[in-house]
Amino acid sequence: MLKHISIFMILSLLLCSTVPATEENVMVTQQQARLDAENDVARDANAWSWGVGGFFCNFCAVGASFAYTPTVPAANLIGKSPDYI
Repeated sequence: MLKHISIFMILSLLLCSTVPATEENVMVTQQQARLDAENDVARDANAWSWGVGGFFCNFCAVGASFAYTPTVPAANLIGKSPDYI
């Protein structure tokens, strides 16, 4: 019984010591994905047309924004980790 508890404690310590490093990697991946997305929006989105549409066609623009689903170019995902994608 003591042997099983010892093994359990050792495995728990090993697992707990690797979790912060994994969470840190996820945070870095999320930050990089957000930065890349913001850069893509700044480059590809036309804020002027969305602003004019929102001003003149309030409900139509809101409906269009829900209906329009942007696609990510495959070239932007080449070389990225599965967590990033």
